[in-house]
Amino acid sequence: SFKREESDYASLEDEYKRQLLENEKLKEGNFNLEKTARDTIVLYDIAKEICRSLDEDKVFINFCSQITRYIEVGDCKLLKDSAEVPHKGYTVLPLSIDKNTLRYLAVSQIEEQDKDKFHILCQQFLLGMKRALLYQRVQELAVTDSLTNVFSRRYLLERFNEEIERSKKFK
Repeated sequence: SFKREESDYASLEDEYKRQLLENEKLKEGNFNLEKTARDTIVLYDIAKEICRSLDEDKVFINFCSQITRYIEVGDCKLLKDSAEVPHKGYTVLPLSIDKNTLRYLAVSQIEEQDKDKFHILCQQFLLGMKRALLYQRVQELAVTDSLTNVFSRRYLLERFNEEIERSKKFK
């Protein structure tokens, strides 16, 4: 009976060690999931900040300020022409909409482990730029006649009233 008790004790001890190892693995998995969730939330918040404005320049300024808070980068430039693109030490991404390259984003000194995050944020930046460009286009369409490409009567009257008020104010 002592041998049986001893073998039961040994099996319970083995089970306890196995449970401890499993508990450690679960804790490590939980830690990794929490880290991934935190990173995802940070990326979401940054994307929200990038797309806050409807002005192209402000979208770029928001992108630069947000990306430097999350990823270590050197210089960040938004270039209009491919001839302006620096080649040494820069990662260059063309920003294309409907197969038309509008701008080039050049960023220096990106760490290898941050490249995936950088590409995610660049896609959000591109979406913000698309949104700003579409808003600008809608604004243009709202004030111009599509046939003649001149300002619409409504816009002309609005501007005329603004100028009348301005002239009254400054006599």
